[in-house]
Amino acid sequence: MADLAQQLYFCNLDNNFGALVHLSDLARDEEAKEALLAYTFLATAGNGCNQSQLDQKIEKHLAEVYQVDVDFEIEDGLNKLRRAGFLQDEAGLLRVISPAAAIQMMEEQWASRFAKNR
Repeated sequence: MADLAQQLYFCNLDNNFGALVHLSDLARDEEAKEALLAYTFLATAGNGCNQSQLDQKIEKHLAEVYQVDVDFEIEDGLNKLRRAGFLQDEAGLLRVISPAAAIQMMEEQWASRFAKNR
């Protein structure tokens, strides 16, 4: 009985910790999705668009494809793109750098971080 109680206790600890890790992973995934959706829609927008238009396009897409009515947090996605250096804002007209340029920028950032840690 003592062995069983001990196993159940440790399984319960793992379940609680596992649940917290799972919730943390879900939140991180949602943060990445905001940036990816904003980047994708801006990359395909051609001449760019303003923040309101982008927000409406993404919300419409989510409603049509996934049948979900959401208030997309466009500001969060744009802030992530801005911090990454992917967003170009010219008098309210939003654009993103090309995927090739974004990949090159990320590779350079990774290389510089690894060089600092040596």
